[in-house]
Amino acid sequence: MQEDEISYKYALRYKNMKTLPVAFLFVVFGILLFGCISSSGPSGSAPVAPSTQSTPAAQNTQAQNQNAQNGPAVLATIPIGYTADSMSYNVYDPANGYVYALANGGSVSVISGTSIIDTITIEDPRYAAYDAANGYVYVVGGDTASVINGTSVIATITLPAPNFAVYNPSNGYVYILNNDESVSVISGTSLIATIPYAGSYYETYDSSNGDIYVVDAEGNVSIISGTTNVATIPVGDYPFSSVYDSGNGYIYVVNSGQDSGSNGTVSVISGTSVIATVPVGNDPYYGGYDPDNGYVYIGNRQGTPSVSIINGTSVIATVPVSSVNVAVYDSNNKDMYIVGSDVVSVFSGTSVIATAPAPGDSAVYDSDNGDMYIMNVGDGTVTVLSS
Repeated sequence: MQEDEISYKYALRYKNMKTLPVAFLFVVFGILLFGCISSSGPSGSAPVAPSTQSTPAAQNTQAQNQNAQNGPAVLATIPIGYTADSMSYNVYDPANGYVYALANGGSVSVISGTSIIDTITIEDPRYAAYDAANGYVYVVGGDTASVINGTSVIATITLPAPNFAVYNPSNGYVYILNNDESVSVISGTSLIATIPYAGSYYETYDSSNGDIYVVDAEGNVSIISGTTNVATIPVGDYPFSSVYDSGNGYIYVVNSGQDSGSNGTVSVISGTSVIATVPVGNDPYYGGYDPDNGYVYIGNRQGTPSVSIINGTSVIATVPVSSVNVAVYDSNNKDMYIVGSDVVSVFSGTSVIATAPAPGDSAVYDSDNGDMYIMNVGDGTVTVLSS
């Protein structure tokens, strides 16, 4: 067909339009533009074959690989003045955003962000608990429980060598374990009850029934309702710690085994009954619960260090790690941080997606700024990781 015939046909098609030349140009431009987009892709670069286009799953894997390469960033390393075996634990106060870092040498460092804003002198602090009802922090150690409001000690309660504490939001009480295996019950700044022979190792709050589960070294768990010991349950050999799963209402008691070189178990308790005994790795220590996926993570310290991941009453994965001490959940990224003596391993589900050079013995997550605070016994510091 000749060019004159083409022009004639377009003229007939647009003969009723008053702006024929403009319309003709728009048509030609549209044809050319569509051809360019189709041949060069969205960015005008070389064509992309369909078989190599990134799927959502591939993009997620790429993001995880990138995170594993980079790892959480170290924002600060804060010296708190004590080294060797003098550091113990820390606790986060969501009301004021402070992290309270305990050092057995006799102080509590109050950290805001990456700075120490105050240091409180307390005899041999061992453990701490936060009371959400009154905003107090209870620090136990020596022969006292010190009640802190902000940066001030407002009360000191004399107790028989306390070493652990947990807050019960159902009744507003703080339950403190003592070395004589009694449990002191604190309301506000007053001692309201002492429960004899309940245990002295570890305790966990069960939000489904409002009870406190107390672990002792003899292989038992005592269940405290209010100020009464309502049941005692035998569990495994040398129970060390416990974890509550809010998804199914179970308490997971970590039994370290006959000695530090043996494999351990986890006793799964529902109410007042052990419903399962789950074999885990060598010398299990502490555990953590991930409310996003419903998994319980148990750290095994000896042999080849590993993490046993439990769903319900079954181990669904055992993942080797460099080292393991405690497990802390990051509610922002929905990841589990396994803190070890040389690195932090970050778990998403059953996979390690990142590591960070932040050795530690305990850790606490700051839900306000999204940072993880890791205490290192070896050099007397707190490492702040940005998740």
